[in-house]
Amino acid sequence: MQLTNSAILAFLIKFIIFCISAFPLYFAVSIFRKKVSFLSVLLVTLISGFLITALNSYFKVWGFLISFLILILVYREVFRLKWFNAFIVWVLQFLFIVLFIGLSALIAALLGFSGIGFL
Repeated sequence: MQLTNSAILAFLIKFIIFCISAFPLYFAVSIFRKKVSFLSVLLVTLISGFLITALNSYFKVWGFLISFLILILVYREVFRLKWFNAFIVWVLQFLFIVLFIGLSALIAALLGFSGIGFL
């Protein structure tokens, strides 16, 4: 099977987006743990993504709550945090995502991109 340049480029773009999506968690965890490896954050992001998708598919009604509790447990175990700190990491991760989206929208607006056309 021969890979085309577009397939390689598509993979690289998806990998870069995946790496960028792990930065909010990395920043949040680094507040509580000074020595956290980006590789461990990438693995937690990958595993938690699969886990949350599977749980939400299996538990239709209560999937979000079970996923949330499992995610806090994963943060607690992998990064060796206390329960409350794992919850705060989750909140900070969300706040960093909101901040990043807001800054991206502001930069896009300053550069002249409209909301609908930019999407």
